[in-house]
Amino acid sequence: MFFHRLGAPALLDYDEPRYAESAREMIELRSWLIPYFNYEVRLNKPIFFYWLMISAYKTLGVSEFSARIWSAIAGCLGVGLTYVFGKRVFNHGVGLAAALILASTALYAVMARAATTDMVLSLFITASLMSFFLHYRHQGDRNRYFLICILSLALGTLTKGPVGAILPALIIIAFLLLTGNLMNIRKGALFRGSLLFMAITLPWYIYAYCFVFSASENINALAFDETIGRFFGGYGHPHPVYYYIPVLLGTFFPWSFFLPLSFKHLVAAGWQKRMDEQPELLFIFLWFAGIFLFFSLCRCKLASYLLPIAPPLALLVGNIWHRYLTERDDYTVLNGMKRTLLTLAVSLLVVGCAGLIVVFVRFRSLLFPGLIPCALFISSGIILAKTDCAGKRWRLFFAMAAVIGFFFMLCIHLVSPQLEEWRSTKSFFFGADGIEDTGALFNYGRIYPSSVFYSRKHVKRIKSREQMLDFFESKQQQFCFISKSNLSKLDKDFHTTFTVLKENKALLLITNTSPALRDPT
Repeated sequence: MFFHRLGAPALLDYDEPRYAESAREMIELRSWLIPYFNYEVRLNKPIFFYWLMISAYKTLGVSEFSARIWSAIAGCLGVGLTYVFGKRVFNHGVGLAAALILASTALYAVMARAATTDMVLSLFITASLMSFFLHYRHQGDRNRYFLICILSLALGTLTKGPVGAILPALIIIAFLLLTGNLMNIRKGALFRGSLLFMAITLPWYIYAYCFVFSASENINALAFDETIGRFFGGYGHPHPVYYYIPVLLGTFFPWSFFLPLSFKHLVAAGWQKRMDEQPELLFIFLWFAGIFLFFSLCRCKLASYLLPIAPPLALLVGNIWHRYLTERDDYTVLNGMKRTLLTLAVSLLVVGCAGLIVVFVRFRSLLFPGLIPCALFISSGIILAKTDCAGKRWRLFFAMAAVIGFFFMLCIHLVSPQLEEWRSTKSFFFGADGIEDTGALFNYGRIYPSSVFYSRKHVKRIKSREQMLDFFESKQQQFCFISKSNLSKLDKDFHTTFTVLKENKALLLITNTSPALRDPT
């Protein structure tokens, strides 16, 4: 599912083409340690993800597929780790259920197909926490798990900055504190681990800081904006503290319906019993709660930040599903699951019927693609109720996972072309009417990263109406991407001084001279 048509959708503004173009420019400029974007230094993120993308470009060529392949690989590895961890600390059934739940989680499936750092960071956080707990439980080769934990913390830090180590460290400290083992940490092992962590991470950071100072670049991006600035200052995407509650319910749908029952089962026996008899449940809960609270307190919020909590939530829900599938005498779980399944079935029917009304009343032009998901919701609600009543529980679980996977594949075919029309400039450069040579290329208002990636050239930014006037009055033919909303704000006098070459749902590509008057030289 993660690899299906992975290279078909265009890279979507703003994050995907920014990472993809940075890796491409690093190859072109032979700059293997300092990322560039739009031929300018970009130190917003560390180096490791760019190295992964460069390795894909070197092997497969520069394309959408190669830009996304490491996210898809990381997504598969995360599912595999979830299965192995669930099998080790619970049993095979829990591991299998958790892996299927994780793979069919909306946020996880989407980010496994995105050319961004989020899935790779999530993989390293997952690997570090799982290896720590297996080390704590004395399962297998403890030294091997300790080494995996330190390597994962270091690579997470080289992927997206200090958050790759801070988040797992906070969860580990909280777990050791609650279980009374914080003071039992072996000082020698901690010292060796710290040395290994610094040996992996510090060389690049020191080089980057030295480069920034020597090149007189703005050090804020490396030292403040992308770390402390995002947590305290709301750098980029400020949202209220409750922002992630509806995001969690939506991005984990439909498995989010089972979270209340999972949490109820977690606390039913009391915290002391959990710490003594089932520390794995306490650890998984702290994994979820620590990351959720950390990012809820952070001023800067994006839905993708919740990605690292998908594995622990899959394990919690997988555990409760396994109890429902295998234990016939646990009436608390049985009755709770029946109520939850009924609520989910009714919700699917309501959403499907409401969607049909909206499609018929407001979006008749999208009647066929709109009817498919609505019919799927309604039929899923009916089947869900009937299958549960028949008592075919395993069949019910696998059917839910299969329907979610089918729905996601359907969205890839139906939604991706629509997103390209709104969030990418690829169609301006490719196809029968694509622009082969745009000459000097500008973006009005902000830089659209996809225009840099697909044009393969430096794009200049027009920041003011005065600069736009200079663009129109230039004697050289120039081209500019401008959003339709920004165009409507410009003076009407400008409307007679340019030609629209091409447009999509959101952007126009304009030139300051008529195509018939182009200088052939």
